[in-house]
Amino acid sequence: MKVKIIALIMVLTAFNPLFAKEKDDQKSLEYYDAEKIKIVRTHQLTTEGNYRWPIWSPDGKKISADNWYGLQIFEFKENGKEIEKIGEITEMTGNNYAWSPAGDSMVYTVNEGGAAFSLWLLKIGKEKGKLKIISKNRLTSEGGVEPAWSPDGSKIVFSGGKSLMIINSDGANREVLIEGEEIWEPKFISNEEILYLKGSTKVEIKPRMFRPRDMRHLFKFNVLTHEETDLFPDDIITNFKIVLSEKHKDKMYYSLKKTGEKVVINLDMTEKYKIPVEDEYLSKEDISPDGSKFICLKVEPDWKHDDIIGAEFYIMNSDGTGLRQLTNTPDIVEGDTNWSPDGRWLLYVDEEKNNIFVSKLTRHHD
Repeated sequence: MKVKIIALIMVLTAFNPLFAKEKDDQKSLEYYDAEKIKIVRTHQLTTEGNYRWPIWSPDGKKISADNWYGLQIFEFKENGKEIEKIGEITEMTGNNYAWSPAGDSMVYTVNEGGAAFSLWLLKIGKEKGKLKIISKNRLTSEGGVEPAWSPDGSKIVFSGGKSLMIINSDGANREVLIEGEEIWEPKFISNEEILYLKGSTKVEIKPRMFRPRDMRHLFKFNVLTHEETDLFPDDIITNFKIVLSEKHKDKMYYSLKKTGEKVVINLDMTEKYKIPVEDEYLSKEDISPDGSKFICLKVEPDWKHDDIIGAEFYIMNSDGTGLRQLTNTPDIVEGDTNWSPDGRWLLYVDEEKNNIFVSKLTRHHD
């Protein structure tokens, strides 16, 4: 009798339009307006605190997060409710690491003393059915900071301070591409092209006297031709993010230093538009994997104590329309947001207790 009941439930699930629609929605959230997206469930993944900057691996099966003891690496369980520790990196310098495109390795920076940095490669594999760190190897003793992988995983680009460098992912063929000015946040946009910020964050006003001032511009470098291009000569840029999508045009968004506006543009330099900052307490935290939506954070400041009283997530389309509140959690101050590669999950930290949370997104049915 029990077997028959289970079989009946399976049949009803397979042919019930409601079940079918919910399953389809999970695969195609990118096609819905931001006003149609909602959070259906939230889970607290850690309890011990001290976490910040949680990041998904590109395969969506692992999570890395910094804490006082180093970089912690977890497996994200299929039920979406828990994580299991894989290992940790205690020797890493700052938040200088990057997951490989396949999600089975990461490159990270180690300070060898003074201004000497090395690059290390960590690999993750299975032993007795469980994920664990299987190796850590130095790639080069002449490394740098802010490493990033090429889309095919064959090369790694990084900043050497006042130089842009590249190396094969096996540690061979280290090459200085350009040098002279400070290099920040290098990122591949294809296997042949790299974007990065170049310029100083402080200006000399008298001999050996400096004033903080962001003068960074966004450049593109072609690895094959060694051609360097200043993409937006009139814009001083504070940060940028790239979205490489298989289904849509590759996109980028960046922040303008002068106005605080966010600019969204296709990487082929078409369809450029600005998103005005209508609310001074609303910041664009992360963009969806397909480039169609922003997760925004609206904070409630406590000016008297120079602190934040509360924070809530909002969602909006990347053209600035469809702004909608996602969370209402007075007991959680959300921050450090990271969108999962499949667009179904939001990873974030409670800024007060520093624990990691994950929320699942779905379509809101009217």
